[in-house]
Amino acid sequence: MNLGPFIGMAFGAQCHQLGSDTANCPSATEIAGLRLAPRWRVLNDKLGLGLSMGIAWPAPSQSFSSTTWYDGQLGARYYFGKGGPYQAWIDATTGVMLAVERLPTYLNDVGNSVAKHSTSDWAPAASVALGYDAEILHGFGLAPELRASYFGLNHHVGILDYNPQTVVTLGLGFVGFGFHH
Repeated sequence: MNLGPFIGMAFGAQCHQLGSDTANCPSATEIAGLRLAPRWRVLNDKLGLGLSMGIAWPAPSQSFSSTTWYDGQLGARYYFGKGGPYQAWIDATTGVMLAVERLPTYLNDVGNSVAKHSTSDWAPAASVALGYDAEILHGFGLAPELRASYFGLNHHVGILDYNPQTVVTLGLGFVGFGFHH
């Protein structure tokens, strides 16, 4: 089991609502979030199978919208060396992600009130990560990881205007129940 925060950068155009128009299209955005990744070891403790679920918040832009990304992926993790309290690993996952953009009530360009609303889009997702589990107390530890993800967003209608996103994050997970001596 791994649970922890991450920070990083998302690369790929993200256009956000600005009044009744789409504007402010940064090609790189800071991102922060949380990741939960339960795993079950199989095959002589060399392979872990499991899930990787995340929630992320790209940094606010000049727009007044707020954005949240959710992802859920199935994956496999290969553990290097003999199983023990300190172990390096490589991880590969694939699944889906959901981008949700929320807008408050606002006045459009002709002065009409536009009610609070949100829009969303699904896309394929995949990740590769390198990490290291280090036991601190019996059964619990820390796991720094470097993760590169691809979110296949390609939506160019209305307030959600995205190109595919390549996301690089650095995380520090709290690990439990997975050490083998």
